[in-house]
Amino acid sequence: MYRLIPAVLSLLLLGAHFLRANQLALTAICAIAIILLLIKRAWVIALQQIILFIGSGIWISVTYQIWVQRGLLGEPRLRMALILGGVAVFTLISALILQSPVVQKRFQS
Repeated sequence: MYRLIPAVLSLLLLGAHFLRANQLALTAICAIAIILLLIKRAWVIALQQIILFIGSGIWISVTYQIWVQRGLLGEPRLRMALILGGVAVFTLISALILQSPVVQKRFQS
């Protein structure tokens, strides 16, 4: 189903972020969340939305942390903020897409 692609991409990006930070448990959670999309139950979509909303908040937090760090070092930060802000918005939209009637109907219990 095409409406799941944004959620999968968002979870892959989030998992890659956690893997780079050597947070293997969180990386595993992202991988398991992707696999759970094979189960057609309503609770799976609710769980995905929670993970993606939290993930969007994580991207906002990371953006702020890097913004401050780059500011202290005198490095440019606007491009980084636009890119990571875009990733945060994409992750948030991915969660909202899962609320669509087509997805909800497919994942009914």
